[in-house]
Amino acid sequence: MAENVICPICKSEAEAINVGLFDGVGFRCKTHGEFEVADSALAMHKDTEATRWEAALRSAKDRAKATQETWPRITTYDFR
Repeated sequence: MAENVICPICKSEAEAINVGLFDGVGFRCKTHGEFEVADSALAMHKDTEATRWEAALRSAKDRAKATQETWPRITTYDFR
C-alpha cells in the first residue's frame, strides 16, 4: 500500500514513491506528477512559496530530460 504524503509544491495529498538509495522523498502528485526532492531542499524550503517550487520543478525537469533521469530531482540548487 502506498504511503500518503503532502506535495511540497501545492500542499495537496500525494503518494510517496520509492526513490531507491536517494537521500530524499519521491512524490506522485495529481497536479505536479512524479518527482523527487532532496531532504536538504525539503528542509531549507519547506515554507517557500509555490511559485518558487514550481520554478525549481521546471529546472529539475529540464535537467532530468538532458540526463535521461527517470524523475526530475529537485535540489537546493534549483531554488536559485
